Amino acid sequence: MPQQEFSPTRTHATWKPRVFDNDLAIYECPTCHQVHIGVTDGSDVTWTGTGRSLVAELPYGRSEAPFCDRCGTRMEPMPLIDVADLPPEFTLDFQFRGGFNSNCVKIKWFSKNRDLRPQWIAVKTFTGYQVKYVPEKKFSPVTFAFADEDAYCYCDSDPCEECMFRCKFGMCAYVYVKGIGLVRMSFDRMLASGSGSGNDGLRRTHTGYVDK
Repeated sequence: MPQQEFSPTRTHATWKPRVFDNDLAIYECPTCHQVHIGVTDGSDVTWTGTGRSLVAELPYGRSEAPFCDRCGTRMEPMPLIDVADLPPEFTLDFQFRGGFNSNCVKIKWFSKNRDLRPQWIAVKTFTGYQVKYVPEKKFSPVTFAFADEDAYCYCDSDPCEECMFRCKFGMCAYVYVKGIGLVRMSFDRMLASGSGSGNDGLRRTHTGYVDK
């Protein structure tokens, strides 16, 4: 029998992590358009619930809008656009890959207008968030790798079946699209009624393709 491999990023969580509903604290200066993402108000992570229903309340949820260090103006929360409200010439999607040992999410986009493109992407996770910049000539997708609690998944399907367990419920992506604004895309989609190779036909994205 082959020895089972455990990667350094594989989670040791024995039950599904949970995180509060708060969006990332993303602020923009109304004068010069500098962007700030809150980290903490100086406090620790707190928890609500009990037992296996603990929900993490992360410190960025208590951070306040700062003054812009460039022009001195008080920053304001960036308005969020739901992914369902995007114009037809630009689409966003996501796909979880890697199973237990190489868990990640791929953020995909398709644009019929070259002026509409992602400039940066932030992903809210169970333990915090990640940010990546998207160079002008970067092709879709952008991949965010997960580790520890963020890598939790119910099964080893690759790609993820997006079944009823919704392993990444609470996570989401914030994609700043030049020409549109800050788009919020939740990861709580459910496409299948179960897991396993029999659901190959349900492994799809909004744009109709699967990254193999």
